[in-house]
Amino acid sequence: MSHDRLSRHDIKQDEFVSGVTSAAHWIEDNRRLVISGAVALVCAVLLWVGGQAWWQARQEKARQALGEVERRYHAGVQGQQDPTFQRPTAGLSYPTPEEKYRAVLEAADAALNSSASGAAGKQIHYYRALALRDLGRHEEAATALQTLLDRTLAPLPRALARVALAETYEAAGRWADAAAVYAALSAEPGDLFPAELALLGQARCLEREQKLDEARALYQKLIDAHPGSGYASEAQERLKQSG
Repeated sequence: MSHDRLSRHDIKQDEFVSGVTSAAHWIEDNRRLVISGAVALVCAVLLWVGGQAWWQARQEKARQALGEVERRYHAGVQGQQDPTFQRPTAGLSYPTPEEKYRAVLEAADAALNSSASGAAGKQIHYYRALALRDLGRHEEAATALQTLLDRTLAPLPRALARVALAETYEAAGRWADAAAVYAALSAEPGDLFPAELALLGQARCLEREQKLDEARALYQKLIDAHPGSGYASEAQERLKQSG
């Protein structure tokens, strides 16, 4: 029994030695091929590492550019106080809103011309569209927002862009287009934005279109569904005014 085991061990050892010897002979006979393969592997690794470093540097540059665009957009305007959009800690202010939003466009265009991409690039497009809207360039803003929405966006940025599109249509007096966007938003489930905001916007636009019965029905729906919200208070006031 032990002799059989020893024989098997010796056979396995011989097979191992034979395999190593054969491999050594193959390497010797194919030295150039082995060297070429090793060089190719090293080059591939270096290219991968270099590509990763380049991509990370590019994304960091885009994030820095986004930070500058946001800083300008949230900067103050001399003589005005708007806690919603102005951040006193930004350390930056402009003489007029027009100068502020032109500065936003300047920073956004410079970043996008430098090939800012990824999530940061999409946010830069978003702020650029808001600046166009706030400058009264509504058609350009709507086109920019629709182009952004045609791309792949995370749920929250997509919701924000759609709300901005509805607000842009509303500012341009395109009541039917704005109402359609608000209606689509109010029909979608989720907690990304207040559903009552979309209902209020849709009702407001219908009221502007003189579709008073539909507008009143939506105001009442908002009041019944969200009785404790600030939007319900506004809906109640608009309902009284439209009656």
